[in-house]
Amino acid sequence: MTPESSAYHQDENLTKLAQLAQGVFRLSSPERNWMFYGSEHPKEKIFNLYQIFSQLRTNFSQKNASFLDCGSGNGLVTLIASLAGFEKVYGIEKNRPLFLEAQKNLSYCQEQNLLRNNSIYFFNASYYQLVNHHKDVVASCLQELNNFYEQDGIFYSSSFLEYAQALLKEKNRSLKKMVENYLFPPTNNNNLKDSALLENGQLTADFVYIYPADLFFSRVFLPQIAKLLKKEAFLGILSPADDKSEAQEDLFRKKEEIKLSATPASLVLSIFQKR
Repeated sequence: MTPESSAYHQDENLTKLAQLAQGVFRLSSPERNWMFYGSEHPKEKIFNLYQIFSQLRTNFSQKNASFLDCGSGNGLVTLIASLAGFEKVYGIEKNRPLFLEAQKNLSYCQEQNLLRNNSIYFFNASYYQLVNHHKDVVASCLQELNNFYEQDGIFYSSSFLEYAQALLKEKNRSLKKMVENYLFPPTNNNNLKDSALLENGQLTADFVYIYPADLFFSRVFLPQIAKLLKKEAFLGILSPADDKSEAQEDLFRKKEEIKLSATPASLVLSIFQKR
């Protein structure tokens, strides 16, 4: 591809991206299941994500590179990754209204011929359903929930049970059942294990993107995703600049940080690679 045709291709994609944004935001609702952070992709920032994902795609020498968005919301980030050059993209979202919104956005993009390919898959599931040893994960989350209550729960509720009910938005269950239902919702799609996402107990994705939306991420899910990633795969964690999630150095190599200015808080995309 010549420099002239490459520039044309880039301009064409930016035009498509603007149309994608216009179409997606026609029905976009607040990310109502995100309890701890606001949306990571206000309309004016999606061009930044497109440019970042395009650059990240060049890190992979293989002909086909795959992208996984853990907690894909209305599907916008997943669709941007497809437009940016990832040949196969996946999104996992446990909130059913948001999952259905993502399906509508995908249909819109296909009808408008905005995407290069149709290798785009959305799952109505919790990304915790990817992990093994569910009982151990539940136990770890119960301990983490207790740690959070000891740190700041007294300011919000008079008991640990009330605190857990407020955070997990459930009542009339035991603490263990509440956590199990939060991590592994029984009504969600349980076919992740049979999908192309997993092979011999490992994720096939070359790049995994996540904007942490729960209090268990850093100490519970991050070590689990480290076990699931294949060697040399990349992990991108988007966090508020003053509250960055850091991966353990023995599991990942820190590659770079990319700052995105956003309102009300600046965001940082931290890129790690599996050792």
